[in-house]
Amino acid sequence: MRQPNNKSFVRGLKQANIMQKCRHYSLMNENAKVITRLKDLEHEAKNWTEDFSSYALDLYNDFRIIAQGCQVKSNGDLGYEVVESGDKHVVDLLRKKYTCRTWDMTEIPSPHTIKSLLHDKQEPLNEMHWWYSKEAYMLVYMHKIQPVRGEKFWKVDPSHAMELPEIHKMVGRPKVKKNKEKE
Repeated sequence: MRQPNNKSFVRGLKQANIMQKCRHYSLMNENAKVITRLKDLEHEAKNWTEDFSSYALDLYNDFRIIAQGCQVKSNGDLGYEVVESGDKHVVDLLRKKYTCRTWDMTEIPSPHTIKSLLHDKQEPLNEMHWWYSKEAYMLVYMHKIQPVRGEKFWKVDPSHAMELPEIHKMVGRPKVKKNKEKE
């Protein structure tokens, strides 16, 4: 067996140590970026003038403009048939479902739903899901990431030390090693 060259071995250790330090500084940098990003998002939410996120309100306003071109026909219950440029959609306000499924997926009232709610004399904005609200947004960003001191300050408690798992005998017939000889 060949003995490792002492110089190359030391060089490899130095490279590994440098790479570990680079990873450590990179993680510290990423942690600082995340902390800054969370702080910025919380500050942005505090400055909202409405009760819902700007993304949700922009989408809602676009849907409301599209809803102006729709016609509504009631089917008697809380269901409506909404016609938009030749396409027909059935909206069930009681179950909050309809054939286009945009309302099901986004929880933001779609153009057909908005037109049906306005026909039923309800406020469509009340049907927007709570998770788009300022309150929900602030609850997400209220917990802060606390900075952690470097690894050299970490104390390793013996009770938290990792131990090897127990070795269990495998079930079944043991594998037989066969020596293959070259002929």
